[in-house]
Amino acid sequence: MPEENTKKRIGLITQSNLINFGSDLQAYSLFKYLQELGFDVEIIDYWIKDLLDIYNRKYVPVKFEAKAPLRIARNIVTFFNSKNYDKMKNSFADFRKDWIFSRQRYVGEEAIEQNPPKYDFYVTGSDCIWHPEYLVPARALHFAKNINSPKISYAPSVSFSGEISYEKKEYMKGLLSNIDFLSCREKAGAEFLQNLLKRDVQTVLDPVFLHDKNWWADIAGEEPIIEGDYIFSYVIHPDKNIKNIIRHLRKIFNLPVVLVVFDLKTAFLLPHDKVVKSIGPKEFLNLIRHAKRSVVSSFHGAAFSAIFKKDCYFIRHSPTDTRTPDLHSRLGIKNKIIYDIDGINMEETDYSQTDALLARELASSEKYLKNALGIKNV
Repeated sequence: MPEENTKKRIGLITQSNLINFGSDLQAYSLFKYLQELGFDVEIIDYWIKDLLDIYNRKYVPVKFEAKAPLRIARNIVTFFNSKNYDKMKNSFADFRKDWIFSRQRYVGEEAIEQNPPKYDFYVTGSDCIWHPEYLVPARALHFAKNINSPKISYAPSVSFSGEISYEKKEYMKGLLSNIDFLSCREKAGAEFLQNLLKRDVQTVLDPVFLHDKNWWADIAGEEPIIEGDYIFSYVIHPDKNIKNIIRHLRKIFNLPVVLVVFDLKTAFLLPHDKVVKSIGPKEFLNLIRHAKRSVVSSFHGAAFSAIFKKDCYFIRHSPTDTRTPDLHSRLGIKNKIIYDIDGINMEETDYSQTDALLARELASSEKYLKNALGIKNV
């Protein structure tokens, strides 16, 4: 561990500036873990320009084209939901109030390439920052290619197991060859990167697992936002199939469904007894911590269900998305991934193997990261 008066500095680039529960929680956990190792840590305030525009823009531009009626309808919904959205942005800002960001904000590749921030170590990860469709040079630490400091990836997710074009592979190879220490969050992603780069790639846990249940429980809070037993529901890409699954689980367990939403559309489409909106990451954790069961289609919804050992039903909306199946396999969680109402395993989630398997995975993940950071005796 670095001495107090000779702390080395880490620049962390991650998915840290969206309105997304999982993105913020993984970023915060990695940021705090690196601090706990004794480093001065800054989150590099980097924005993809299009994402910054989306973050600052409430309404989508309307052009006279085929999609114009849909865009107008979306803007009308946004208008009526604007107060909730503003409140949610404030909740996220409150959660980030003790984060340390770089003094300079970098918007786009040109800005960070022309004036790269200087650190003793560079860390990139986690979340889906290496998805073939969304990988940008900054998240592969390309801006630091001429700086003689170790470049480390911690648990970036490729999050895709389908076909990738030759051009995309060559693009990824050119960017990721710059990384000194390579890891990936999923085994399938690590295997893909090993074949692509012809180098060893370590499979490590998502950063949220770098802290234990008690650490997260302190953040979530002792007092429940919702009293009594309930099913926690957080769904991405709602559809009729998911609607039927939630309705079935509500009937079988005879429990109210607490549905977390970003927009009114989800509340309109999915069955619920109570809608929760305009919340931040702390409240998200609170709702999972105090739930009886969970039904989710997001990776971090499944991850925190595992951390808090909830009876979790994960709805897989894409056969090429291996993220949660990979996590469940590594933690010994069986038969809790569902595609439709006929494939639901009603037995309580079995966590009997999870503690031992998680401890093994965590030891390996921490050893990788500490070794990359030059911490001896690991």
